[in-house]
Amino acid sequence: MLLTLALGSLFFPGLFALCTWGLRRARPAWSDSDCVMISTRLVSSVQAVLATGSGIVIIRSCSDVITDRHWLAREYVWFLIPYMIYDSYAMYLCEWYRTRDQNHRHSLTTFRNFLSKNRLMIAHHAVILFALVPVAQGI
Repeated sequence: MLLTLALGSLFFPGLFALCTWGLRRARPAWSDSDCVMISTRLVSSVQAVLATGSGIVIIRSCSDVITDRHWLAREYVWFLIPYMIYDSYAMYLCEWYRTRDQNHRHSLTTFRNFLSKNRLMIAHHAVILFALVPVAQGI
C-alpha cells in the first residue's frame, strides 16, 4: 500500500518532468506552455491506458465483479491517489503558463480564474479522492 503510493508519487511527476524535458530538447522552437500542455496530456494518456488495462485484468480475473475482490483493484486505488493530486496541480500549471503567455501576472487572480473555469474537473478530483477512494478501500 505505502510502496504503491510512493511509486505513484514518483511515477506521475517523474513522467511529466521527463516528457517536458524531452519535448524541450526535441522541439526547441516550442514554447514552454506547449511543452507543458503536451506533457500533461501524455501523462494523462498513460494513466488512462494503465487504468483501462487494470480494469480489463480485474474483469477477466473475477467470476463476479460485484462481489469478488482483486488485489489489483485495491492497489491501483493507491496508485491513483498521487495521479489525482498531480493532475490537479498540472491543470493549474497549464493555466498559469497560458495566462503567462498572455502577459498576465502570476497572482491570486490566476488561481481564482483556474478555480472558476475548472469547477467540474476539480469537483471530479475531490470526489474521487475524498469519497470514492475510501469506498474502494472499504474504509
